[in-house]
Amino acid sequence: MKKLFLIILVTFISLAPVKASHLMGGEITWTCITNPANGPVGLYIFTLKVYRDCNGIAIGGTTQTIIVHNNPLVPSINVDLIP
Repeated sequence: MKKLFLIILVTFISLAPVKASHLMGGEITWTCITNPANGPVGLYIFTLKVYRDCNGIAIGGTTQTIIVHNNPLVPSINVDLIP
């Protein structure tokens, strides 16, 4: 009886439609803004690249947030979306 129940359960589960959408990966890079006369000025330009399937998960909003750990002065960095 248990085997029959298991076979029926597996059959119904395998007939259900399944969808999966997720991000493929990404990169975070930064460039130091320099002044030729004084050297580095301590400012950075952050770039966030997200790789995804075009038919997959949507990128929500026009701004993404990079969470910074172990730095009380900069808890997060907002990055604007450039399509």
